[in-house]
Amino acid sequence: EDMAEYVQKTEQIVHEAALRCKLCSEAELKALRMAALENRA
Repeated sequence: EDMAEYVQKTEQIVHEAALRCKLCSEAELKALRMAALENRA
């Protein structure tokens, strides 16, 4: 029972970290695109 709870918590942490990572990279990509557009202008 404790093991199942531990696994569930670990999976939740990993999932949240993955979401944060995805949001970070999306924000970075947007910033890079904006910079590329500004350089072109």
